[in-house]
Amino acid sequence: MEKKRRGILQFLKIGLLAVVAILLVSSNAQAVDFEFHGQYRVIYYYDSGTADGAAGNYQYVTHRFRPLFKASDGPWTGTLQLNYGWYQDAASGNLIETRLAYMTYTFGNGITLLTGRLPLGDKFDSMLFDACCTIVLATAIMGKAGNMSYRAGTGKAMEGQSNNEDAGDVDNNDDIDVYLFDVDTEMGAAKVGASFYMVTAGEESAWGDLTASWAGVRVDTTMGVVSINLDILSSSWETAPAGATDGGGMGIHLDLGMPVGDKAANLKVIYTTGDEDGEGFKTPCGALGALCGTYWGYTARLGGGYGGGFDNGGGRDGHNIGSDGIPGYGLMAIELQIKGMVTQNVSGALGAGMYTSQEEVGGETDIGTGFTAQVSRNLEGPFGVVAGLDLSSIGKALQGGGGADSYSVTSGWVRLQGAW
Repeated sequence: MEKKRRGILQFLKIGLLAVVAILLVSSNAQAVDFEFHGQYRVIYYYDSGTADGAAGNYQYVTHRFRPLFKASDGPWTGTLQLNYGWYQDAASGNLIETRLAYMTYTFGNGITLLTGRLPLGDKFDSMLFDACCTIVLATAIMGKAGNMSYRAGTGKAMEGQSNNEDAGDVDNNDDIDVYLFDVDTEMGAAKVGASFYMVTAGEESAWGDLTASWAGVRVDTTMGVVSINLDILSSSWETAPAGATDGGGMGIHLDLGMPVGDKAANLKVIYTTGDEDGEGFKTPCGALGALCGTYWGYTARLGGGYGGGFDNGGGRDGHNIGSDGIPGYGLMAIELQIKGMVTQNVSGALGAGMYTSQEEVGGETDIGTGFTAQVSRNLEGPFGVVAGLDLSSIGKALQGGGGADSYSVTSGWVRLQGAW
C-alpha cells in the first residue's frame, strides 16, 4: 500500500511539473505549438504447463500508460514521454519513470540535431536492439546528402557507478558508452544501407575493459511479387585484463514476403555462427546484458516477442524462458507467418517456427518449436482488443542440456489497447 501511495504521489508530482512547465513556456512564447499523445494497455497473460523451469501455472494482469508531451517552436522541438505501470505492478507496485526526454533542432539545410534520452534503435529490423531501448544522455545528428541519408550518435546505454573497493561495493556497473553510425541510399528499386555500432565499458565495470562492435549491410528490394529483406552482420568483442575473453561471429537474416490470395505470407530464416564455449555471435544484450529488446519473431514465445533476437529465445511480454536464452552458441531459426483481414474489422496472424542451436549446449541442440495465433479487432475510436494463443515445445538446449527434459507451455493473452 505504501509503495502504491508513493507511486501515485510521484505521478501527480511529475504531472504537476509538466503542467507548470507548459504554462511557463506558453506565457513567454505564444507561438509554441503543443501536442499530447498517449498509449494505454491492459493485458491479461496466462501460462499453463511448466514455465521458467518451475511446474504449475503462471498468470498476471497489468497495465501501462504512456503520456507524451511535445512542444514545437520553429526549428526546436521538445518531447517528454512518461511510463506508468507495466510488469512491475505484479511484483513491486506501480512504477513511474521517464521513457523519453529529448530536444531536436533542425537547421536550415535539413540536418537535425537530437540530444537527451533518445529512442535510437538499430537499422537491421530490430535484430540487435529496438528503439524501445532508450539510450540515456545521447546526442545524435541525422540528415541527407543527395540520395544518401545518414545518422551518427553517441550516448550511454547504462549510467552506473564505478566499482569502489574501499566501500566494499564491487557489484555496481560502470557506464556503458554507445557509438552509432548508419548510412542508407537507393540503388534502382533496392534500398541498401550499412551500419557500425560500438559499445565500450571501463576497466572498473562488471565486464572489465570491454570493447564490442557490430558492423553490417542490408538490402530491401522486390522481385516480381516477392519482397526481399536481407541483413548480414558481424560481431566481435574483447575484454581485458582480468577474466579476458574475446569472440564474435556472423549473423544472417533473410525475410521473403509474398501475397497469398488476399493474405500476406512471410518466410524468415536466421542463421548465426556459434562457438562451443558460447563465444560466437552475440547481440548487445547477449554480450553484456544491455540494450535488450528485439521484436523480430513470428512466434510469440520462442520468436522473441520481447528480448529474443539473435540471442536464441526470449519470451513474450518480458516473461523469459530459462536463463534468457543461450547466446553465443549459434542459432538456426526458420519461421513462417500468414496474416491478413479475417472480417472487415478483424485481422489475424498465424505463425510457426523451429529453432536449433549450432553448437551443443550440455550435449543438446534443440531449442524448441512454437505456434502462435493472434486476432485483433478495432473498437470504437482509437481503441482495439487483441487476443492470442501460443503453443511452444521448449527444447533441452534452451535449458542448458545436462539431462534436462523438454516440456510444453501453452500461453494466452488478451490485451485492450488504445493510442491517440
